Amino acid sequence: MARTVLPAGVLMQPPVEDPLVGQTVGGYVVEYALGEGAMGLVYRVRHPLLNRHFAIKVLRPEVAADATSSSNFTREAQTLSSLKHPAIIDIVGFGPLADGRQFMVMEYLVGRTLERELLEEGRLEPERALKLCDEILDGLSAAHSVDVIHRDLKPSNVFLAKMSGGREVVKLLDFGLAKHQPSPLAARPSINASESGIAGTPEYIAPEQATGLQASKQSDLYSFGVMLFRMLTGTLPFKVDFDLPESAQILGLMTKHVREAPPTIEQAASDLHFPEGLSELVADLLKKNPADRPSSADTVRKRLRRVFHNLDQQTTHVTPNPLPPEPAPAPNPRPKQRQRLLVGGVMVLLLGLVAGWSFWGAAPAPAPAAAPSPVLAGAKTTPAPVPAPEPALELREPEPAQVAPSELVVPEEELMDLALLKPANRRPRLPSTAPVAPVSVPLAPVAPCAPDAEWKKRARADLNELATRAATSAAEVTLWAADRERPLSAAIDAAASDTECRAVGLELAAFKQKVTGR
Repeated sequence: MARTVLPAGVLMQPPVEDPLVGQTVGGYVVEYALGEGAMGLVYRVRHPLLNRHFAIKVLRPEVAADATSSSNFTREAQTLSSLKHPAIIDIVGFGPLADGRQFMVMEYLVGRTLERELLEEGRLEPERALKLCDEILDGLSAAHSVDVIHRDLKPSNVFLAKMSGGREVVKLLDFGLAKHQPSPLAARPSINASESGIAGTPEYIAPEQATGLQASKQSDLYSFGVMLFRMLTGTLPFKVDFDLPESAQILGLMTKHVREAPPTIEQAASDLHFPEGLSELVADLLKKNPADRPSSADTVRKRLRRVFHNLDQQTTHVTPNPLPPEPAPAPNPRPKQRQRLLVGGVMVLLLGLVAGWSFWGAAPAPAPAAAPSPVLAGAKTTPAPVPAPEPALELREPEPAQVAPSELVVPEEELMDLALLKPANRRPRLPSTAPVAPVSVPLAPVAPCAPDAEWKKRARADLNELATRAATSAAEVTLWAADRERPLSAAIDAAASDTECRAVGLELAAFKQKVTGR
């Protein structure tokens, strides 16, 4: 009898004849069915003492009779129990039912699958897609680090869980095919692949899996690439021909994965503009040869973060006005500038008064009283004694502190060993008692910086080494380096003069200081 498979994320009404509803299984009370898959049924249960909800996955009766399926179910429980990661669903219990079927108890998640999200949204904004993919790759990397290969990565096995406070997190589900012998395809409603004998799902299967070869970590990355393609464009790279019989649909779809070149994301969604580097990443993930794909999920994650940084930094291009703009009148000094000028003037005046007070305090004797002004001759006044300055001295405004040119140079230990910055090329520090008149100090000859082929080769090697070190540094350093690497590489290629050569040297020095901290 044909069995109806509900789309992922759709709640199934509990059948009246379901004997598990209301029963106690492994100390948990079965409340109702959450959904069903090709291999088992999932129920929501409650722990009576903790008053907390969990999910129980139980093999179907017809599937439990198969020794291979039962063994795979046990291995899935063992695999999940060994993977403790925030992006992978957690298993808390395992055991048999009274009828001999096995069950596993998992954390209960509230939310919906990525499949349901894509069915409703069509496609995701690049920013949201890249954020979700960062978490997917984090979980996938944790699985790969212990040599666990998922082999059936697809949107219906990615759950978008709503946590307390409304935070959304990714949880990878269904490791039933992980690192196991091939089992039948988990079919979607449109494709019945129960007789194929090949592990995977036709829409997301890697070419090597479709031809019966052994799956690897790069197989999971191919499936991730198909999933990313759909998240960005709303479509799959290879379409199903629904006019053909079901078996021909499966064969035709897997043949496309093996032989047909996928379109680019720009071709699949020509109305969208994608950030720089994203199309190349998707194309690399969908390479036919596993050896041509990225080496690890961590590598893909770092490249994806660079793309995300490019997305944050991209600017809107505006068509320039063909008419030249009218010249704007010169603006008045800004309030802050006027304020600074006023404060500066007051400080100079105060310094002058202090200097004058110190000078008068050192005078040897007061001067005789000055004669009254002719205008005020008839008035009763008491003239104040006014000291007369010594004729040999002259009151001056305090001289500003002299700063030697070497003090304006970045400390040499923070930069690379460039001839331009060696101590012999610096002007000596002037002593505090030096006269104000300029002093001519001969500079040592500076070796020219010739941007020839050998110089460019060394500069590129330095840049590549620093970029490699940045890729293993903290996230903010990695993003900063990704933003600077491309323009700095272009500056090395374009350098054609002594000045440009030295400018590149300073840029490389700043790059080194950011990455190495010295």
